[in-house]
Amino acid sequence: MENRDVDTPEQEPNIVDDPPPVGSWKKISKAKLTLLVAAASVLVVSWWGTDRVPAPAWVDSFNAASNFSIYEGLPRPFFEAELFEQEMQRPDIATIGVFPFYAPSVAVNEKQVMQFKEILGDKGLYNTYVGGQKDCGPFHPDFAVEWTDREALYRLLICFSCAEALIVSKDGTKHYDVQGTIKIESLLSEYSLKRPRGPGHYLGGAQ
Repeated sequence: MENRDVDTPEQEPNIVDDPPPVGSWKKISKAKLTLLVAAASVLVVSWWGTDRVPAPAWVDSFNAASNFSIYEGLPRPFFEAELFEQEMQRPDIATIGVFPFYAPSVAVNEKQVMQFKEILGDKGLYNTYVGGQKDCGPFHPDFAVEWTDREALYRLLICFSCAEALIVSKDGTKHYDVQGTIKIESLLSEYSLKRPRGPGHYLGGAQ
């Protein structure tokens, strides 16, 4: 609709007799600002929860398992090349993906099954992999944890030095950054039965 100037003597300007005091305007603005901050916080938390801290579906399978097997990884080829090549000549070597492990696997003590679920079955442990090679060199697993779920085979490969993990299953391979590796190391270290202690061993050199 067009605005037209009408020359009417009786027309008076629209004047607000009682404008709100300055103090009340500040209160209204503060309330709006609080709502905006709250809304932004919800969006940030939502983004962080969905993009940065995923909840891997395979963890449900892990927590439903009744038993686990452990494979111990060989020395690190990046830091212990000579020791690694020496151990690769052994006849008791199995390969998971492209990574060598000592065979056969060792069954987890039944008394420790719940402890494995409490530590490795925590979905918050696994964060989105950010990529890049760390100072410890390429990913090289210290251990692999194996279980089955309705005949589907799962293997969780863990590297203590770079705090990373791979899940290998029929659905492919997924890479994660991992929190709380100290607890995981303490849990799995008693299953270190064949790997010789060298300068690249997560428990330190030979004693």
